Amino acid sequence: MPHSVSFNRASLLLSIVLLFCFHLICGCTDNSCETTEARGEAARASILKYDSLAPNTFIVVPDSLLLSSTRAVESELNELKNEGWLTYALVDSGIERRVLSRPDLKQLPDSLVFYHYLLHWNKQLDAFHIPTAKPVQVWDLSLFGKQYNTEFRFTARHLRAGVMTFPDVSKLYFRQTCDSMFFEYAYEIHQVHPLARMVGMPAFIKGERRAGMPFKQ
Repeated sequence: MPHSVSFNRASLLLSIVLLFCFHLICGCTDNSCETTEARGEAARASILKYDSLAPNTFIVVPDSLLLSSTRAVESELNELKNEGWLTYALVDSGIERRVLSRPDLKQLPDSLVFYHYLLHWNKQLDAFHIPTAKPVQVWDLSLFGKQYNTEFRFTARHLRAGVMTFPDVSKLYFRQTCDSMFFEYAYEIHQVHPLARMVGMPAFIKGERRAGMPFKQ
């Protein structure tokens, strides 16, 4: 009986291997994949599914914890606080290794004192939060549109810069195949949020967008 069980297992394994090899040799594929195409208003949902962060339509702000290697940033935080966009508190500080090192930076030591600020954004900004945007860890020299010769670290929160509209519905186009997708549209941003204006964005934004991407095989 043990020999019979071993033989059956070996036969099953051999059958699986042969089936897999036959699949590779004959090039058999799943023909269930179809190309989908949409134009006009019907393309809107599919486009926004893949392109919630169209260029010049959003701003990036620290989500809650901001690490800054200079307290000069407090002038920016105070301006936002006075406008009612956030409240903040300095909660900690400590020496940490530098992350950024570029030729155009002034010589700085390998380690810096980083000040930890806890930010609480106004609840009114929740309506502008882009929930589909993936959090991004940011290491940068600029904050709220102002350049510093220092270092900031924070997890980015994406906010819509204003009201996004599609003025020419006929330019909305979406196409998806088995291995890629493509879309194009014209867009406008108006009623730009005051916070976006504070970081240097114009009062009105107009643009066209064409993009495509392959799907992972």
